[in-house]
Amino acid sequence: MWYGRVGLYPTPWVKRVEHGASNIMGSDKVVSEAGRESGMTRRATSGDGRFLPFWARAGLALAVGALAVASTPHAVADEVAGLLRARSRVGAWAPRDPGEFAAGLEVVLPRPVVVLNRQDAVAAELLQHARTLGERDGLRVAQALCDEATRLGFDPLLFLAIIHVESYYDHLAISPRGAEGLMQIMPETALWTAAETNLDWPDSHSFDPVLNVRLGARYFDHLRHEFPRLEVALTAYNRGPKATRYILRQHGRLPSDVVDFYAAKITERYRRLTAQYGALPAI
Repeated sequence: MWYGRVGLYPTPWVKRVEHGASNIMGSDKVVSEAGRESGMTRRATSGDGRFLPFWARAGLALAVGALAVASTPHAVADEVAGLLRARSRVGAWAPRDPGEFAAGLEVVLPRPVVVLNRQDAVAAELLQHARTLGERDGLRVAQALCDEATRLGFDPLLFLAIIHVESYYDHLAISPRGAEGLMQIMPETALWTAAETNLDWPDSHSFDPVLNVRLGARYFDHLRHEFPRLEVALTAYNRGPKATRYILRQHGRLPSDVVDFYAAKITERYRRLTAQYGALPAI
């Protein structure tokens, strides 16, 4: 008995041919199982154990590879044609209105290289101290903070001082009582402020840094209308308006220990920021 070897590697699926059995392709050829299916024949070894020469086996392998490569472009062309037909069934692309497209874009100012105004100062401070904000988010927060300060009539450096004391620029900070974000807004306060000021608040938390500073600035503006003195408004921001009213009823003014606990820290940080950036224009 003998076994055929085809191509570059042994082919165990070549049919065994017994001596004396009828071989329809001749004594020096066998028909493989795969060859029987495809109508192709492969040359095996001769009866004395000799194999096909190397150049013949290499040529056979190259021919098979060429056939496989030749069939690939047709498959790719058919696939592309199918995608184009599917695209045409969806419908023609309709261009958007340029004004509508521009209105949906969020303009983010570049990182300040030289501090020329207070908005640059706010951005520089945020990017220097922020531990959880990337550059893009830091610039977005600086822009939102300055926009709210301009609209409400505040110095943006004051809001920056509040952030410094409240969360030290950690937009993921949570206090033991549940205050959230850069300006440490309580969830119920954030919900009330968003409703009162018509600020869209899609989520149930205020960890979005831009939304957080907008909520904090608007809530402080509400407190400043009730408590005109800065230190009293800051105390109300920290302790709540009800507790601040109670202290004022009891003492007629804020005790020094109450002021030192929170408001004095904000005003001291604000004093340092104004000493450094106070001569700069708002924009």
